[in-house]
Amino acid sequence: MSLSWIFRTAVISAVLAVCFSAGSAIPALGQKKAPYTPEEIIAFIDKSCEGIESAEGTITRITEYGSDEPDHLEGTFRMRQPDRLFIHFKGETERVIGFDGRYFRIYFSSNNSGFFTDTSELGEKERFILGAAPYIGNMLKLYALDNTLELIDEYEGRYIVKAVPNDGNGGYVLIGISPVTWTVSGIEQFDKDKKLVRQTRVLEFLRVGDTGYFPQTIEISTVFGETLYVETTTFSDITFNSEIDDQRFVITGKKNTNWRERRFKTSQ
Repeated sequence: MSLSWIFRTAVISAVLAVCFSAGSAIPALGQKKAPYTPEEIIAFIDKSCEGIESAEGTITRITEYGSDEPDHLEGTFRMRQPDRLFIHFKGETERVIGFDGRYFRIYFSSNNSGFFTDTSELGEKERFILGAAPYIGNMLKLYALDNTLELIDEYEGRYIVKAVPNDGNGGYVLIGISPVTWTVSGIEQFDKDKKLVRQTRVLEFLRVGDTGYFPQTIEISTVFGETLYVETTTFSDITFNSEIDDQRFVITGKKNTNWRERRFKTSQ
């Protein structure tokens, strides 16, 4: 989706000050011994994920970028452990997004075209990101794949885990975790200059059974150049833990669909 305008620097700075007010201004643990190791926290989060095998219902996504009118999409979704995902946004800009375990696809009905990524040669991290795992999986386990994790702070009742890339690219990620529900409630990504470039916040969780928590409302704020892009996704009318057949995650398009391959790209 094209971002057709640019904020002035002063305006962007003011907006970021509001959106990312927590930043890294958090009281340090100092010389106190960390209450848990990263491995223990990952195990706790795994336990909270066990209560959700599948979910399906309705989805609303609102995308804002400055003074332009927000994009508003509505549709249906379904997802299943460990990574199956299917989202159908309806309306004038109808599109279908899905991951069937091998292929990640985005299909646009208006011109009968789409993109696909064959994940058979991708690593665990890439497959995690493309599928349902960011919603019903363990995000801290994702960062453990190629980062060094350390519990560094406590802030407003949350543990703050710092993830530093093993490749030494200079950036880092702060991950906020509730020690009450053992859920990831926020992720802040910083570049090599310690500038905050992306923030994910779970605004509302839905309790599922005795231990499960589903992220019902998620807000993602990203800076592209001098433009702030804010995407809010809300799930509703949700049915949990029903059986969903593999075929319901497959996107086939229509006759003579123009499929183009898109290589997966990621950043820390």
